[in-house]
Amino acid sequence: MNMQNKTIEMADMLRQNGKLNVVIVVLAVIFLSIVVYLFLQDKRLRSLEKKMKEKNNRN
Repeated sequence: MNMQNKTIEMADMLRQNGKLNVVIVVLAVIFLSIVVYLFLQDKRLRSLEKKMKEKNNRN
C-alpha cells in the first residue's frame, strides 16, 4: 500500500507544479505522430499494391 501512496503523491506533485499538463501533451504528440505515420504508410502500401495489380493484369 505504500507504493500506491507514493504514486498518488507523485501525481499530486506533478499536478501542483503544472507539469502534469506537459506530460499529457507530450504523450498526445507521440500518440498522434504514430497514428499519422501509420496512416501515411498504409496509404503508400495501398498505392504500391494498386500498381502491382495493374502491372500483373497487363501481363
